[in-house]
Amino acid sequence: MKQCVVILFALVLGITLCPSSVLANMASDSGQHTCYNATQAIPCPAPNTPFFGQDANVSYAPVPYEIHGPIVRDTVTGLSWQRSSDSQRRSYEDARAYCAQLTLEKETGWRLPSLHELFTIIDYGRINPSLPPEFFPTSMSVWAADSVLDETPQAYVVSFETGMTQQARTLFFMNTRCVKGTPLSGGPYIDHGRSIEDQSTGLMWLEVDEAPATWEQALAFCDALYDDGNDDWRLPNVRELTWILDTSQTPVALPLLFTSTGNQYWTSTTETGSPQKAWLVQCETATTSTIDKSQKIPFRCVRGGKTFFLPDELLSAF
Repeated sequence: MKQCVVILFALVLGITLCPSSVLANMASDSGQHTCYNATQAIPCPAPNTPFFGQDANVSYAPVPYEIHGPIVRDTVTGLSWQRSSDSQRRSYEDARAYCAQLTLEKETGWRLPSLHELFTIIDYGRINPSLPPEFFPTSMSVWAADSVLDETPQAYVVSFETGMTQQARTLFFMNTRCVKGTPLSGGPYIDHGRSIEDQSTGLMWLEVDEAPATWEQALAFCDALYDDGNDDWRLPNVRELTWILDTSQTPVALPLLFTSTGNQYWTSTTETGSPQKAWLVQCETATTSTIDKSQKIPFRCVRGGKTFFLPDELLSAF
């Protein structure tokens, strides 16, 4: 019997419910708090009904940001961010040098953020911008520190207009948003046989992926799944799935413990501006995009983590 627990006072007051060592590296809420069917917004579905288990059904406490002049501090990840992207467009190498020399509020030690770190501030409940504008007033495409393993020098770029990621030649010119703090990354991972535990988030992933299915079918499959002695599996949201990307691995950018038969996977997150589409993660290129929910795409189920199943009337509070 699946447990549906709501700890309302903790969500509203922002009380910490888990050890700080886990929170420090935890993949946080994607920002999507509206539910959708195949084409439009709907009241969030109840357990054992169509489209249950999507992103907005599984919600975390909102990420608390603090503004300190030109700096935004994320009290969940411990990272400090340059609040506004630098208006000057630079090459990849020049962007790295700019961050290394940056001083804000007499603080030094800035660097170009990793792809993992940039994923943590994308708000997938918004588009144009895909950032909370009260905290981050500029929304441009910025460089990530991760380079691409390719003959042509390339690196990753994150668009804060659409929330999408792509690869670009390092000689191209993009904007820059610097970060400081202990670097974030997924893992370490523990192999439990049929499942793999990410100790940085508490999430438990199935070791194998599933055959291609539509978005609705993937949601239903994970929700009904009984595997490895557990029945609380679900389709991961885009923030959770991008968290396990490993850009140092080729040809599939996933930790070596995972068995992968496909190069792209469904997430439970709908594209806010086009609700007939959902987000997918391209594990071959470590990029994100969206596709029509009627398409058949492989997927991988997840369970655990710091999750709360919330009914629709409570989601409206966020």
